[in-house]
Amino acid sequence: MEENKVKPNNQRKKFIAFILFPIIIIIGAVALFFYREYKSTHLSTDDAFVDGRVHAIASKISGTVKVIHVKDNQFVKKGSPILEIDPIDYEVRVKEAQAGFETERAKLSEIRDKVDTAKKQLTGIIASMEEARANLELQEANLRQAEVDFKRAESLLKKEVIPREQYEVI
Repeated sequence: MEENKVKPNNQRKKFIAFILFPIIIIIGAVALFFYREYKSTHLSTDDAFVDGRVHAIASKISGTVKVIHVKDNQFVKKGSPILEIDPIDYEVRVKEAQAGFETERAKLSEIRDKVDTAKKQLTGIIASMEEARANLELQEANLRQAEVDFKRAESLLKKEVIPREQYEVI
């Protein structure tokens, strides 16, 4: 009888082992699958050193990035655009420069007008100076004539050719 009692208990152990062992293996396989999937997408390291090529990218101008044309780790050919910089800052600078240019152009026009006015005034001054020089020459000629007339009248008065009244008028 004792053999009967041992057999069902032994059969029960075998049944549990045959059912439980495949379930544990299936659970282990599923856990191993998810662990491998996690490890393939999530990298970890103790020293955080990347063995690869690092290329520094620097723009020639500064500004706010408007559009990025590449994704992470995408292959980029030399000369292809990587990003676009917002041009508004530079458009404002160009408009300010154009306004300054127009202001300087207006100042230049004003200076040219002043130069033209000064040339006209100079022409007027030169004409006035020529007129004054001509008047001076006329006055000098009149003075010489008066001196000649005075000397002649003086000599005629000494010779008593003209009366004293006529000499005084000259």
